[in-house]
Amino acid sequence: MAEEESAVEGEATGPPDQFVGHDPLESYNYWINYEYGNPLARYVMLIKAITFGMELLPDYDDEKKQETIKALYAKASEVLKTEIPAKRTVEYGYVNHGGERFKVYKIRASESKDAGEYQVLEKDFKDGMNNFISMQHEQHISKLQAVHNQILHELTQSGIVQSINPTVEQMKEGRKKKN
Repeated sequence: MAEEESAVEGEATGPPDQFVGHDPLESYNYWINYEYGNPLARYVMLIKAITFGMELLPDYDDEKKQETIKALYAKASEVLKTEIPAKRTVEYGYVNHGGERFKVYKIRASESKDAGEYQVLEKDFKDGMNNFISMQHEQHISKLQAVHNQILHELTQSGIVQSINPTVEQMKEGRKKKN
């Protein structure tokens, strides 16, 4: 009997790990409306929003306006390169306190500007590590938010992103029309 070999081309992989829109505008709108629950999620949201926002920045015929867009693009590129949390190192050690010896983890960033040093007991390591990561990301959010605000301003001024602030009454009317 001859054995049959079957080649599987392109298996089903399931949903992607991240949202991928049909175009940069859809992706940008998704990320600026993303509900974040912690500093790490907010950091990721701002990185994605800045990245897609940079792709959407308009081209102008007016040289003065175009220079502002080029400067904003360069500023956003620089912020994306520099606002990265430092690498973390974890050391295991002991601390004597009141005649007792406790096992502790010392967590520190490779750059002192990020979050300094953090000591946590062995039993609380997971929570301590999450707190340290949150502190690291909080250090970078303000600069990312400032650049994102400038990008959003340019996109709304050029009409690429709508800047509609509906009242509660208008939202209720819109909901009624959909139903």
